[in-house]
Amino acid sequence: MPVPVPDLAVAEIACKRALAKLVTLSDKSAVQIRAEGMLEHETTTDRLRTRDRQPMPVKGGRGAGSQLPSGVDTKATTRGDHAPSKQSSLYFHYRWRMHKALVSEDAGLALSLAGAATQDYEEHVGKRRPLRWASHDDAVNYLLTHYVGVPSATAAVDMRTPSESFRNAQRWVQAQRTRNGHDPELGERRAMDSRTRRIVEMAAAGIKQRLIADEVGLSQAQVSRILSGASIHTQAP
Repeated sequence: MPVPVPDLAVAEIACKRALAKLVTLSDKSAVQIRAEGMLEHETTTDRLRTRDRQPMPVKGGRGAGSQLPSGVDTKATTRGDHAPSKQSSLYFHYRWRMHKALVSEDAGLALSLAGAATQDYEEHVGKRRPLRWASHDDAVNYLLTHYVGVPSATAAVDMRTPSESFRNAQRWVQAQRTRNGHDPELGERRAMDSRTRRIVEMAAAGIKQRLIADEVGLSQAQVSRILSGASIHTQAP
């Protein structure tokens, strides 16, 4: 009987495969690659998921290519508190984040980063058309319709904006599912207890969380967790 491969080993392999694709971008400028991708999808006027403006512009001049400027210590790209900018180098951006995830043995995050890196690569070379919507409501409707039964991590990779972190995108997915009566992790419709339903309805009406908390007898932090999908089992008194 074959020995199962540990999750962390699978994640490491996925990360290496994604990085092998990104490193090839250093042979071409990011401006050229993105322009070619735009030509392939020249009919698109899609916008960012939740912002009513055009996608993040590509900076010209120094640093516009995927390769870091000469003289930069590449060994330092896995150190420090922040990942290198995507606009400087997709390869070093993801290598930094993957290194941190693998060192902390977070296999789930590492796999998600591998998926995000692969998507960025495919969008840059024109193999994938980014998912963009003209309004927030359009994005939410798409999420609730097309990602039922899909893990929040997978939906986050597909629906994140170019400048958005995976964690923020996943939080957005979970929050929108919760606020619309869906399970935050898999997007399936779920039964809400009366208090949770009241919280969701008041939030949808634009009532501030502090006032909602006073109304339902919870702390503002508890209301915030419920609306973000972090706590979905609050029982009505």
